[in-house]
Amino acid sequence: MIKYRPEIDGLRAVAVVVVVLFHAALPIMGQIPFAGGFLGVDIFFVISGYLITSIILREATDQAFSYASFYERRARRILPALFVVILASIPFALWLMMPKALTEYAGSVLAALGFSSNIWFWLEDSYWAEPTQLKPFLHTWSLAVEEQFYLFFPPAILIIHRFARKYLTSLLALGLLASLALSMAINQLHKEAAFYLLPTRGWELLAGALLARFEQLHGRASHPILNSIMPSLGLFLILFGFAKMDEASPHPSMLTAIPILGVTLLIWFANRGEVITDILSSKPFVGVGKVSYSFYLWHFPVFAFARIKGLPETWTVMGALIALSFLLSVLSYFLVEQPMRNKRAVPLRPFAAVTGAVFMGLLGFFGYIYSKQGMIMVGDLPADLYANMEQVNAERAKYRENLSSTPLENFSDDKLSVVVIGNSFGRDVSYMFTFDDDVEVFYRDSTTPNCVMFTLPKPEAKDIDAARKRCAANEDIHFKQDYSMADAVILADNNSTWTIHPTLQDEIAKNIQTLRDYGFEGPILIYGERPQYTKEIFAILREFGTMKGADQFAEQYLKFDVPYMLGRVDRARKFYDGLGVYYYSPVHDLCGDNTWCRIVTPDGKVMYHDNDHFSLSGDQYLSPEIVALVRKLVAESDKTKAQE
Repeated sequence: MIKYRPEIDGLRAVAVVVVVLFHAALPIMGQIPFAGGFLGVDIFFVISGYLITSIILREATDQAFSYASFYERRARRILPALFVVILASIPFALWLMMPKALTEYAGSVLAALGFSSNIWFWLEDSYWAEPTQLKPFLHTWSLAVEEQFYLFFPPAILIIHRFARKYLTSLLALGLLASLALSMAINQLHKEAAFYLLPTRGWELLAGALLARFEQLHGRASHPILNSIMPSLGLFLILFGFAKMDEASPHPSMLTAIPILGVTLLIWFANRGEVITDILSSKPFVGVGKVSYSFYLWHFPVFAFARIKGLPETWTVMGALIALSFLLSVLSYFLVEQPMRNKRAVPLRPFAAVTGAVFMGLLGFFGYIYSKQGMIMVGDLPADLYANMEQVNAERAKYRENLSSTPLENFSDDKLSVVVIGNSFGRDVSYMFTFDDDVEVFYRDSTTPNCVMFTLPKPEAKDIDAARKRCAANEDIHFKQDYSMADAVILADNNSTWTIHPTLQDEIAKNIQTLRDYGFEGPILIYGERPQYTKEIFAILREFGTMKGADQFAEQYLKFDVPYMLGRVDRARKFYDGLGVYYYSPVHDLCGDNTWCRIVTPDGKVMYHDNDHFSLSGDQYLSPEIVALVRKLVAESDKTKAQE
């Protein structure tokens, strides 16, 4: 056994508190304190690397290391509390989550059970996924990193310790530098991969491993002056990281190395009698540190479900949620963690039996939810809504697969050819043309990184012209080879983009002029204002309890009322008339002069798959109007050209 160091529990307390405060996101004088609070996870990584390596090296030296014993200790430490939190989350998920969110939740739990949630969240489609604050088990990505480290690191270090012991320190240092270099390189290309994956996070764990190796070889630092100065310097570097970094900072990176260095200094030079060490070793810090694992597990689901429910994120509410999370963590520590880690109280055989049974039960339950794409009966969910949910989600699963990838040069001359340029809203519009066999549509995603030529930035966006130039050559190729052969071009983005805003009018004109500069002479159509809702349509339907009359009931959840939307449509049409461009909005088709808008088709199909994107049923309902309009515009354009 390695000697207990209370200051490390105190350091854990610092780490978990800043993580919780960061996730609470409570402002002070308009600013979010601890903007770099996510670095608390990095502190945990260094501590884990240090403690695990210390155990492995001690037992390897004594020839007492046992894989069975090592992984039993890890299982007792990690699994029971995790299982309890997962089980506790189930009723809240079934109560509050819609099918899409429930499917993501089930997938994330399955990934957590498979020690791979970091990979799950890395690969997740961030555009369509739920916001990060609404994912109850997003925080388990860090557990997955540590679990993967526990899987690969012990065999590697034991082999080196046995056959190349004199190179162990050098190899650990080399691994640290290689992982750090990899994290910096990948951060430039794929920030999510650098953030989530073990190879780019391993250097933080190896920093702790190196400390353990130095301690094995030389003992811990024992220098009166350094032992009195370095813990304070270490704490300063950690606090500097909390204050200096935020979510926009490259991470992990060389900047991350500053607080990591601070953690290593604290661990290496901490000494009783020194003020920082004594503070971290005090009962309040140690007490919070001991329950830090449970506190970390509980706080994020508690916050997430409160946000899904729509509770106001005030100091009072969030403070109560923090207190609740801490209370649950204390109960979890004493009633679950401590008993399960005690081999006398819970011997291996019953522990393995209970843990295995719970694991298989969770695997089966969440596998079922995921296989059903969140379509499970909840409460008095009506049968007609259930059938529509199945249909719409089945459509959505194919949402990106059905659009034609045929280059325009291969399109038929006797068919109407349409290019739609836009983001996910443009994909909606593209589908509206797939129901007519005499139309061929080519969809062009305008949301590629650094390219804003055919989509509009937010008014506060910087370097717009530079971003446009970066993609100009690529767009030039597309236009010469593809777009110029189209009969019509449609620009379709979200409402805020194409609704006329004074700060965007010049950018709108530049987009239109770019199309003309490339030689496109056909009609250009802007697909604009559409009804949007403050809740997902399925949530509205489930709340109302029936499909009949749901359109009128949904009126209270409209983001903008109908007269306001119609006013925006009229203003936009006048503006685009001046540019020689037609502006179309489905508001008249869906809302007319009423106070409510249609969310269910006349034959009882749901028109949306979330709060503002149309389902295929919605696209099919709107298809005849937009197709007829484009045919009319193309015919008028051809007639004008013939007269000229």
